[in-house]
Amino acid sequence: MAISRNEAQELCTSPEYEFVLSSFTPKIREYSLARLKQKVERSRRLRDKYRDLAQRQHLEGRGKRPPARRRPARGNLRTQRKATLFRETLERFEKRVATLTQQPIKPVKTTRMSNKAPNPKTRVQKNASKPSKVATRAKTPNPDNQVLDIKIKSHLRAAGKRNQTRRDRQ
Repeated sequence: MAISRNEAQELCTSPEYEFVLSSFTPKIREYSLARLKQKVERSRRLRDKYRDLAQRQHLEGRGKRPPARRRPARGNLRTQRKATLFRETLERFEKRVATLTQQPIKPVKTTRMSNKAPNPKTRVQKNASKPSKVATRAKTPNPDNQVLDIKIKSHLRAAGKRNQTRRDRQ
């Protein structure tokens, strides 16, 4: 989800906001290749700075790291949004550099799983004639399994609430 210019203005200082604005269409076309490479370096440094700061604040908030100041960091949503903003800015500059040099753009690595279905040609089944035990168990409705699922889910929910209470007390 792209961050709007209004939100960018709220998140950034005035020099940072001017830098972000320079990555949009009218201004980005004015820059030479050398100037664009400088802007890529700067946006990469800013992205790394705020990404690392968000990670540090996250660990401090969870108590996994000693606080850098007197009080530990509490929320880091703005820092995360700022890191995302500079990641998007970096992508715009890199895209422009790639179009000027006519090189293909490397895909951005994401940590999320793909929503695509697996290719059936690449997957080889060992015993296609006999279904697995898990598949047969999933097909047969059993009221005991539903009760067991409810018990497991309620146990996990209660454990999560206890853990959250402990975190809130710290």
